[in-house]
Amino acid sequence: PSNQQVIAQAVAGFAGTPPHAFVSPLLSALQEDNENLIDNVAAALGRYQDEPQVTSQLVALAVDKALNVRIRRGAIVSLGYHRNRDVVGVLISLLSAQQPAQVRAASSASLARLTGIHRFGQNLAQWSVWWESHRDLDEKRWLSSLIGNFANHAAALTTENQRVTQRLVESQRQLYLGTPTEERTAMLEKMMAAPELSMRLMALELIVQRLVDQQPIGATLRAALIVALGDSSAQVRSRCAQLIRDLNDPSGADAIAQRLDTETDPTVLRAYLLAMADMPREESLTRAMQLLGDVELQNPAAGVLERAIADGLVTEQHKQALTKQLRQLTAGDDTLSPKMIELLGRVATEDDWLRIAGWMDSPKDTVRIAAAQAWAASDRPLGELAKRAESEMFMPILLRAAVRRGKEGATLVQIARFKPKSEQLEESWQQAMLAMATRVQASDLVEADRAMAQHENVAPIRERLLSAAIGESNVNADVQLLLARASVRLENSQAIQAMADLGLVESRSQNLTAEVLQRLHWLTVRAAMESSQPEKAWQTVDAWFVSLETTQAKQDLAQRLLTYVTGRIIKAIDARQIDQATTQLAQLRKHVQEHLLATSMSKLDELSSRITKTTQQIAKDQAAASAATSTDTQTVNTSGVPLTSP
Repeated sequence: PSNQQVIAQAVAGFAGTPPHAFVSPLLSALQEDNENLIDNVAAALGRYQDEPQVTSQLVALAVDKALNVRIRRGAIVSLGYHRNRDVVGVLISLLSAQQPAQVRAASSASLARLTGIHRFGQNLAQWSVWWESHRDLDEKRWLSSLIGNFANHAAALTTENQRVTQRLVESQRQLYLGTPTEERTAMLEKMMAAPELSMRLMALELIVQRLVDQQPIGATLRAALIVALGDSSAQVRSRCAQLIRDLNDPSGADAIAQRLDTETDPTVLRAYLLAMADMPREESLTRAMQLLGDVELQNPAAGVLERAIADGLVTEQHKQALTKQLRQLTAGDDTLSPKMIELLGRVATEDDWLRIAGWMDSPKDTVRIAAAQAWAASDRPLGELAKRAESEMFMPILLRAAVRRGKEGATLVQIARFKPKSEQLEESWQQAMLAMATRVQASDLVEADRAMAQHENVAPIRERLLSAAIGESNVNADVQLLLARASVRLENSQAIQAMADLGLVESRSQNLTAEVLQRLHWLTVRAAMESSQPEKAWQTVDAWFVSLETTQAKQDLAQRLLTYVTGRIIKAIDARQIDQATTQLAQLRKHVQEHLLATSMSKLDELSSRITKTTQQIAKDQAAASAATSTDTQTVNTSGVPLTSP
């Protein structure tokens, strides 16, 4: 380009009002009638719209019929930039049919630029009518009219541009779908570099579809995604970060970590932080710590730090700084963030744990839950959570932690005390206790079993829990566990299985305490009775009496046996199993009667009387039934119906 062209372009692009010194050279250049120069000069002179003298000179050139049409056209183009109401009238006059075509076309274009009205074109009549209704408006209404015109035109342009762009994008999509698979990657790379935002977004959409279809995303396309992290559109940057995260791309993660410090858009920052939470980088930690103070971004920022701590990327220096910052962020009850509490649990000192324990009693449910989750995620004993096991809010958190690492007997007992009401949570309750069964002492498990026995419909899980602790061999199992399981099996009407457990305990009877022996004898009596082994039951009774040293102890046992066997006898009588009832009463007299108190002897007589009465009633019922059968037979014969076939 010539020097004049360079100067004209510089003036046209000058920031602010260009120096007045260039006016004269530009006007001279305009009148030189240089076809290659005239458009640049016209644009440059348009920048002097606030100088009336320049406007007047341009008007003079525009209306001078003696000048070359190109010079007049250049002056008219310049006037299109001069926001002067009088210029409008001049330009309308130049739409006259007597004017050259180039003058009319240039005037129409400048009028459209000046007024924002594009629909009139070169129609002199329409412009004239409009001018008559607007030329005398006051300045405020005049400017308001122009602003409305410009706004309408901008909206129309935007709509049309969107339509054109949409058609372009859809055409490109169809072209992509019709392209051979091996050539699509190159096409996507070109689309990623397209100037149209919608085209770049569509490229990202198609890359997502490739992921869904499990098609490969090669190195060059991954590199294009990394480059696009520097895109001018926050939408593009955000989606690229999401794709890099989905691809789990190490190079992309490195690039995101580097850009995290300079990114300012909240949407993009969120996408970057989410990516860093999945692919942590040490370079991202400082920025993530800074963003903890941003209410909108503190949760994803905390996610980055939690993952980095878990992966061992956080240095001791980082931890100290993070702990200090978190103490500040959790200082006020009004601004207490649940996510900050959970993060504090990752770096907490003993003093911090005291605060976290206190937050479990906060009036705010979100704070209580966050504190409980922080405690559960730590390696601290679960006692603080177990103390609140009765709460349906804390129980699920406690149960998950118990499955993962519960090993304190007191915690198991506390869990056993509170059976959840919901069916789903009850299943978790059972899983937690089963997980802990092999980690706690046998005595704690027995205590937990006693606690569970207070609930309804828990016999099956009690047996599973005890069996989990006992193991498969049974040989070296704790006798307390075997006795507890035998008791549960009796409740489940599994007397034979109960006898198996009791047999294991009996084989070690020489090493058992008196208390354990008492329980063994009692369960053996019950299990033998209920598994149709009465001889075994009464043998155990006889041996038991022999082992007792005091009369009082024997009387107590006799009374206990009387109550138990009486219940079985009454049950047999009610079922009209007289032989069974009679046999049991006879055995009771034989083995227990001598140890009973005189006041209890009458109960044996009552049972005997009840058996007699029931026997008599059975006889009467049978006689009545027999008589009824005989009467029915006679009735049939009297009616003339033969008893046998002729």
